[in-house]
Amino acid sequence: MAVHKGYNGDLRLGLELGGEAGEPAKVLSIAPDGLLSRVRPPVQPGDELLAINYVRVHSHEDATAKLVASTGKLFLSFLSPAAPADKPADAA
Repeated sequence: MAVHKGYNGDLRLGLELGGEAGEPAKVLSIAPDGLLSRVRPPVQPGDELLAINYVRVHSHEDATAKLVASTGKLFLSFLSPAAPADKPADAA
């Protein structure tokens, strides 16, 4: 997805990231007044942030540093966790 953060830091993504060291950056929350609250399909808590401007991110610290340093148009890639598979009916 593409969002425009602005060139002077006046627009905020409204994205809170977290995650353990060595694990992907996971979305903890989306602020209702942030840019990401308006995108469709929506970004949800639990989604993983994979790349910023087509560059892979390796942790939430890496992602946060890249997002803070970025201005203008951003291309963000997220992965939503798979929906749980339907359980098969028990055979009688």
